Amino acid sequence: MPNLPNLPNPLIQQCEVKELDDDSGWDRWQELAARQDARFAQTVPGALPVRPDTPAPVMPLVRAKTVAVDEVLLLARKNNRVCPLPDEWQRIYQMLPDTPPRLVRPLVDRDWAQTSSLAKRMVLRDQIEWAASAGLLGHLRDLLAELPEESWHHMGQ
Repeated sequence: MPNLPNLPNPLIQQCEVKELDDDSGWDRWQELAARQDARFAQTVPGALPVRPDTPAPVMPLVRAKTVAVDEVLLLARKNNRVCPLPDEWQRIYQMLPDTPPRLVRPLVDRDWAQTSSLAKRMVLRDQIEWAASAGLLGHLRDLLAELPEESWHHMGQ
């Protein structure tokens, strides 16, 4: 890099920095924090006192987290995955119930060799969307999540 002359910058020359060594900055910070906290009500005790001799309340059942299509697509594309290898893909296909409309068959045998990675990925995407419409997305996600990395076909293979 060439050696440039040190030219004066008129904007820098107009600024004057002054450091104050006092507690006024801290006082201003505490005032600001107090105004911020004033917007919220103070914490109050619960309506029912908790007695040590009473059993703990029974917590209501919490519904399991719903699975989103995007979550399963991210799982299926993790580490540049395309789809499960043919044997695993066929096994997963056979584990899903035969409900109409039937999901797209996995690509195996001759179809596997003649199909590009992108097209294979689209077939898996169609299967994921089918599972969502059939109410089986969580089941399919679990099956895909159980596959070890070596059971997946990856881009460039």
